Amino acid sequence: MVQGNTKQAAKRLSHIDGLRGFAALIVVVMHGWGVAAELRLPSHLVDLEIYEWLLTFDVGRIGVVAFFCISGYLIPFTMNGTRALGLLSFAIRRSSRILPAYLISIPLTMLAAWLAEGSVYDSRTILLNIIMIPRLLGSASISGVYWTLEIEVLFYSVCAGLFFVGAIKKPAWLLSVSTVGFLAYLGLPTLTRHFFPYLLQIEQEHLGFIRLSAFYLSIMSLAAVFRLYCEGMLQNRVHVALLAFAALVLVGMLPAYFGLKAINSGSTPNTRLYIATSIGILLFLSALFARPFFARFEPLGRISYSLYLFHPISFMLAIAAIKAGYLSFSGSASGLLFVIATGCCSILSATICYQLVERPGIRAGRALSNLKSQKATASASITV
Repeated sequence: MVQGNTKQAAKRLSHIDGLRGFAALIVVVMHGWGVAAELRLPSHLVDLEIYEWLLTFDVGRIGVVAFFCISGYLIPFTMNGTRALGLLSFAIRRSSRILPAYLISIPLTMLAAWLAEGSVYDSRTILLNIIMIPRLLGSASISGVYWTLEIEVLFYSVCAGLFFVGAIKKPAWLLSVSTVGFLAYLGLPTLTRHFFPYLLQIEQEHLGFIRLSAFYLSIMSLAAVFRLYCEGMLQNRVHVALLAFAALVLVGMLPAYFGLKAINSGSTPNTRLYIATSIGILLFLSALFARPFFARFEPLGRISYSLYLFHPISFMLAIAAIKAGYLSFSGSASGLLFVIATGCCSILSATICYQLVERPGIRAGRALSNLKSQKATASASITV
């Protein structure tokens, strides 16, 4: 019976897994073209036009926003049970899901970075990356993709806090978290200047990451509210109106305003951020209405986490091989060939990691979580 329910749930969310795969793929493509551009591989006009188009719309960020929306849509609804048992089960399952592949990717990324660029990291940077909060504490990420995992961990912490106070599925609390996050994103520079001047000593990149984290936490919380709406759990008209207004601001008003501003006075970093965010949210919503299309990407979705972690390693190893003269790309479509070759290598390495690391870790986490639940149930029965 449980197995049947699990299979039905997996089938019901196959389009979400497919969206994960689709989002990971566009991130890989964007990063691949970026590396090809740095290596000056796109010598053909079509290659250059493709890369300029990808850069203009910040296609990689579109995939990242879709990832965040998926997390907001799913993660809060994985938390059930009593306060202590629910938190323990959540911690076990999330840790077994993200840590094994992540911890393996760190030394491999360091090795690839050393081979490609001679990069060496100090012990503090390595430690902060291991505990998944390097940029929040002003250090550097060993991999360029790790920053999104920091925000994921922050969202897990927010979910744990809401679950602890019994508010994980209460729209008023989720909307409050979203509002606070968005206001923090907008107001942090002003607050820093007028009320916390000592924070000005912190590097602007660090403050920028804190702001960006608040912005994405806001979006993830809204995705959780949207899930409540989809499940028929959002009955209050005020909450529905607030959700609709937030969607209008993020998808329509902000990108339109900054888009028009870019036309009149030139593009700004905010222009690309808001436009990519808008498209990322629309991509997430489209998966809910075009389920058969996105379900086709489900096999890629299964390995999407490993693909996301390991594709920079493939790129850096390719760079090292090119610099050493073991590999070369030439011709009128060298950039395209580089993206295809490294992308295929990334998918292969991700598949291996999923089968050997991710999948056993997920199974172990489920088994341990279920064992804890069974012991707690047996203990409660004895007490009664």
